[in-house]
Amino acid sequence: MSQPPCSHIEAIIQKITQDLQAIDDQLHALEVEGMNLLNPWAYLVLQRQVDRLAKKKRALQDAWDHAMTDLAICRSHPAPRDPRSSQSYRRGSARAPSQAEEGARPSTPVAVLVQATIEAWEKKDASALASYLSDDLLCRHVLPQSVGKAQLIAFMASITTAFPGWSFNGHVLHEENLADQCWNVLYVTAITGTNTGYLSLPTLPVIPPTGRRVIMGTRHLEFLVANGRIKAIDADFSPSGLEEVLAQLELELP
Repeated sequence: MSQPPCSHIEAIIQKITQDLQAIDDQLHALEVEGMNLLNPWAYLVLQRQVDRLAKKKRALQDAWDHAMTDLAICRSHPAPRDPRSSQSYRRGSARAPSQAEEGARPSTPVAVLVQATIEAWEKKDASALASYLSDDLLCRHVLPQSVGKAQLIAFMASITTAFPGWSFNGHVLHEENLADQCWNVLYVTAITGTNTGYLSLPTLPVIPPTGRRVIMGTRHLEFLVANGRIKAIDADFSPSGLEEVLAQLELELP
């Protein structure tokens, strides 16, 4: 029996994740050891070990990011379909070519708009992000409650302050023309980021930096584009994007 087409990439990601966890454990042990050191020379030796581990961790994080992008692209290619089966991905029959197939950036106006929106988020560019969103935007499952344009932009500012290297690691997977000037765009992501800043959100106490790395699996964002602006965003986070982030920081909503 043949293996799933992306299993080799998943195995690489699993190995890198295990290596990252092992380094985190070593760094934590060195941190505890350093708190009990009295000899400054011993502390310098310890610091060199920490620096070597930190360098190795950065290299592994880069490898993990590349592997997750490869996995997202791999999963966007439907496996050869058994003619005896009538089941398929709900969008597979009309799927537009992925970015990997196009060879570069998205080519249609709605795909360009969605990709620009993602990049504005990653660059912490609130003005650009606002220009892509409709004033009556409705966004669901990113936060625990449905939010509008102003609240989503405020969340972007907060989450990218807490995670300066926040990356969606994604691309447009599918576009569907619903009506004149109205499109549905499916975007596949594999979000990563390291919590090195303070997370400040309304109704919640300020969360200080934890140093933890957030690594999400493949998720999807669904954009409704009407008249050149994004009118609605939905996502398959469970139960919401914020709660998935907090869970990986070993925190939860009050």
